[in-house]
Amino acid sequence: MNGDLRNSPIWQCVIELHRQGVSLDRVSKALRIPAEEIARAIGTWTGVECKRPKVAKDGTTICPRCAKEAWPVRFGMWIPERDKPAPKAVMAGCVIGPDAPEWACQNDGCGYNWRVDTHSTTGIPDRLALMQLRHEGLSLEDIAELYDVELTAVNAALHDSPGLEHGQ
Repeated sequence: MNGDLRNSPIWQCVIELHRQGVSLDRVSKALRIPAEEIARAIGTWTGVECKRPKVAKDGTTICPRCAKEAWPVRFGMWIPERDKPAPKAVMAGCVIGPDAPEWACQNDGCGYNWRVDTHSTTGIPDRLALMQLRHEGLSLEDIAELYDVELTAVNAALHDSPGLEHGQ
């Protein structure tokens, strides 16, 4: 792609997919834009998981990508206490955005950041978001692959009726 991705017509689609937690690899493949270019334009790419992780007594969990230790992301100012060790947490400052991560993998080879969204039962976005993806030129097959769901699920969500096939 020539120029800044943020100035292209596909940018809003990239932002929406990022907000929904679609993986960078899937977005790159579906939109046929190098992952490095997307990452450069958007900054940190936060993943979305549908299940709350099991949390150990020390406040850590296991990364769903590499199975190594992950720490919670904490916002706000942390003031160390003399008699207490520093918590196993990533201190992220004071600004919390809508797609801020809740967890950060501590494996340098992985570095996955994610938040948990237990609201989506189908794993695909709402009808309006799907229509935007279609408008951006993605086929129903591309969308199904992007969200790792069956084509019939995309059809049903797009048409708001379970048995309706595309084009009817």
